[in-house]
Amino acid sequence: MKNKIFIRSLFAAFLFLFLSCFICSAQNAAPEAGDGKIITLDIVLLIDQSGSMRGSDPKKLRSDASRLFVNLCSETDRVAVVGFGNDAVQIYPPMQKNETGVTRTPLEPCKNPVKLKIIEAIKKNIKDNENHTSIHRALEEALAILKFNNSLGKSETIPIVVMLTDGQIKGSGDLPPSTSIEKANASIDNSLEELGRNGVRIMTIGLGEKYDAELLRKISNETNGSMYETKNPALLVDAYRKIFLDISDRFMYINSMKGDLLKFSYPVSLNEKDAVILVANKSAVAADNFVTQKSLTLNDQKIMSLFEDKSILYDFSRVFNPAKGKLAIDYKFNSNIDFDLFLIKNMAMHINLLEPKMSSVDYYETDTMPIKIQLYRIDGISMARTKFKIQLSITAPDGSQETIELERNNDIFTGEFVPRMPGLYYMNFATRLLEESYEFENVKQFTVSVLPKSALTVKIKEPSTGLFKYTAGSSLRVAAEVLVDGYAAPDDLKNLIVTASVSSNVRVVDEINLDKKSSDKLYQGKLTLKTPGKMRLKMSATADKCKATAAEFDIDVISEPTLNITSPINNTLYKPNGFEIKVKLDGVNYGVQKEFTISANLINKSGSGEVALKFKKDQDEPGSYISDQLPKSEGIYELVASTTFLDKTIMSAPVTFFVYNIDSPVLGVTPGSASARKPLLVSAKLIESGNKGNYGVKVNCEVVKPRKSKTSKEQIIKLVLKDDGKNGDKKAGDSVYSSLFDETATLGTYEFRGRAYYADLQIPEEYKSYNAVNTVKAGISYYIEVEEAKRGESDTGKTYFEMDTLKNDAGCSGSGRFALNVKVTKAKRYSITFKTPNTADIDIYYSESGKEPSHEFSDKLNEINNSYIFTYEVKKGDRNISVPIEILLHDEEGKLKDASEKIYIKGETYVPMSPWSIIILLALVFMLARRYFTLTKQEFQYEIKIFDKSDSLITNVKNSKIVKNIKIPFTKIINLAGSDKLEFAFSLDIEKLKKHEESAVKILPAAGHFKVFCIDYDENKWQIKMNKKFDDLVEGEKWYKKPSTDKESLSLTSKITVEEGLEIYTNEFIIKFNK
Repeated sequence: MKNKIFIRSLFAAFLFLFLSCFICSAQNAAPEAGDGKIITLDIVLLIDQSGSMRGSDPKKLRSDASRLFVNLCSETDRVAVVGFGNDAVQIYPPMQKNETGVTRTPLEPCKNPVKLKIIEAIKKNIKDNENHTSIHRALEEALAILKFNNSLGKSETIPIVVMLTDGQIKGSGDLPPSTSIEKANASIDNSLEELGRNGVRIMTIGLGEKYDAELLRKISNETNGSMYETKNPALLVDAYRKIFLDISDRFMYINSMKGDLLKFSYPVSLNEKDAVILVANKSAVAADNFVTQKSLTLNDQKIMSLFEDKSILYDFSRVFNPAKGKLAIDYKFNSNIDFDLFLIKNMAMHINLLEPKMSSVDYYETDTMPIKIQLYRIDGISMARTKFKIQLSITAPDGSQETIELERNNDIFTGEFVPRMPGLYYMNFATRLLEESYEFENVKQFTVSVLPKSALTVKIKEPSTGLFKYTAGSSLRVAAEVLVDGYAAPDDLKNLIVTASVSSNVRVVDEINLDKKSSDKLYQGKLTLKTPGKMRLKMSATADKCKATAAEFDIDVISEPTLNITSPINNTLYKPNGFEIKVKLDGVNYGVQKEFTISANLINKSGSGEVALKFKKDQDEPGSYISDQLPKSEGIYELVASTTFLDKTIMSAPVTFFVYNIDSPVLGVTPGSASARKPLLVSAKLIESGNKGNYGVKVNCEVVKPRKSKTSKEQIIKLVLKDDGKNGDKKAGDSVYSSLFDETATLGTYEFRGRAYYADLQIPEEYKSYNAVNTVKAGISYYIEVEEAKRGESDTGKTYFEMDTLKNDAGCSGSGRFALNVKVTKAKRYSITFKTPNTADIDIYYSESGKEPSHEFSDKLNEINNSYIFTYEVKKGDRNISVPIEILLHDEEGKLKDASEKIYIKGETYVPMSPWSIIILLALVFMLARRYFTLTKQEFQYEIKIFDKSDSLITNVKNSKIVKNIKIPFTKIINLAGSDKLEFAFSLDIEKLKKHEESAVKILPAAGHFKVFCIDYDENKWQIKMNKKFDDLVEGEKWYKKPSTDKESLSLTSKITVEEGLEIYTNEFIIKFNK
């Protein structure tokens, strides 16, 4: 016999699919957790005993199936058995005969002796020899039994009816002769109504192939029960087992296996009422004793308190009040068989469906259906540490499925579901108990009937979809008709809400609830169209038991046009006939109204009356209108224009302006050239109006300088123009006002804005200005700088050229050089020509390297900044000279005219070579020579000290006189330890040393480690050249530092520090140089 177990066979999958039972909660609420009440089942088993059962169940396996069902019941449950055929007869408990007749016997709790009586009664009394199938009488008898035993309307009792049949009542032979089909069906309907109303759930089992499936489905659905179907009577055991688990609150572990041995163990929780071990034989050949050996232990102890039952299809064991621990199963079978292992826990649990409330609440499509389940122990034991999860699987009427994981809050599990259509929904609740690695499951199936909603229809009556005359800011009247299933909505329709909204880009702009007007039965209101653009108008309706509906379409909301006076400008001074009257209509772009009539009132506020103006379209500017009716007299005027749009008057803002016969300026700018080095002449000529007084006119100009960069601020210079014959003005009193503008250091375009001010006008002070007829722009293309270059020398001595000054002595000649810098705005655009003078006093010329001196030459400006060096030679001294350099700038692109410029060289010439100058020069040469020769014979004293790591003197080397070069005997100290140091000191007479280009002191180490140069004794400055290694003579970085300053270090091979002299730190020693 092979010892193999095959887990999770295909039969288990079939078993789970077969768990399609329908169940609902009792009408009355279940008791609260821990109230001490025990939930009992009052069960009526209805078993068909018509003759057709001989063909459907020849081996009477229904007896085994019902027997297992009774075994599964707890000791508090009560069971009655009814056999039905020609009539319905109560088999258990047996009817009692007395003097008055036959009476019923009360039901008893299913303790073991009672169970044995029920099983024996089924064996003896269930027959298969009757001619008819009186299903209606079976239901009547079940109702009578439940009523007699007070099973209806009690919160602690759940009444259940389980009906098994293979028959039907469609033909005359199905019923006794005294009962018609109509009468039987009426009886069934009456029984179902009363049973369903009292919360009795009927579980039906159809056996074979000829049963009335439609009738059985009707019986189970109308009582919130479940229907099971099977052709094979051997599967009745599974059907009864599933029904029991469905109606009870037990948890089951299922494992499909194969083999001749079963060894298994699982956890038993604290306070379990009992533990059931069921092994179902699925082999094709059933044997009376398929279990040949059996052992059950709990915590390795043999179980003594045990109830057992066996048949050809199953082996049943119930352990009473097991202790907490591990329950071990050890079975041996008579052959290698397929079997299912079922482990059932009884934890005194109750699974109570609180919502949906099928018996008291109607549910409609698209409404949110709350899901709420209460899970608790009726013995009051806490379940805080017990792990549960509940998953709801829903099958819709169209077959689509949805799964919802319920959320746990203590003993309540909640969720929600929205049914999309009417019909019957199958809700499969799988409650899973998790213990260690095992999962025990209780599966219940509820059916919920979802009702259809009435169809709401919204018809928009206002506005019309063909009109688009809507402007932003206006009110839109809306009206709608509401229909229910094609008829006007009744006044008693509950919670009917009709809304209207307008939205832009999905964002709701305005939304209101509409009110019903009794006169025309329309729902009406007003929306505000706040913004222009494409709008979506939507009207919707909602009501109880009705499908929400909406109607919508797009409308165009346009901006209300604005009317603006573009000329004259508000608070502006004008000459008669020096302006136009012009208005512009903006925002008309939807084609709602194509023609407009513009009118305006021109009011002379000085007292000359009011004139109505007429306008015509401006052909050159769409949307603009012009009037040719200009004011004829001086004064202060006010102008207001108007038009109509969609029957609404559109007004312009009023404009106030001033009309006077004034002299107005015409501006002009006359630069001498395009160079920034020459002032610009700015002039304004007054155009005379014939007004002799001219209202005390004054003229000025605003100059806008070019920006130095894109981010720099605009700079405005105010320039006063005068007609006084000064500062560039040619003649006083000629009505030409002028001034020179010399702030032209920045290249670029300058803008000149002329303005006249009339002090004597009788208008507000801030409006007495009148802009020039024109605005002038002048571009500065380049500028030229003259600056000192390098001083030159001549045979007779030195001369120096300073800005605007040439100096030379009488009778002597001198020479020098200066630079002329030219800056332009763009490279390679300009070319330049220079012409230099050659007079009796001075000669100025340009000389390139390798070329003959030239007094005239040309060059292309390939750079923005260009520099030219000129040479001058003074021919005579004691002269005041003023000579020009002429410059011509040419634009290669031809956009600017050629510009000319003159740079004047002015000053007095002399040569500083007097006798005293020669004496001073010779003395200076003598001192420098003496200093040099003294330096070469300088003697130095030096001392070398070597210290160890404790700063103790190791050796002291002294020499007396060293001439010029100081040589340090590094070969003697090169092997010093890392903590030792060397101190080297020497003294210098710094006061006697002067400037010299060469090094005054050289310290040359024999190993070529470093060199120290003291090159400027007056400044007390040292220059150190470092090599990287002792044996590397390549010089490294330079370092300049004054002694007696802060410490400094270099991160090379050596570290250098200056402190009251110079100290050089190497890797192995320190060298100090002290003055």
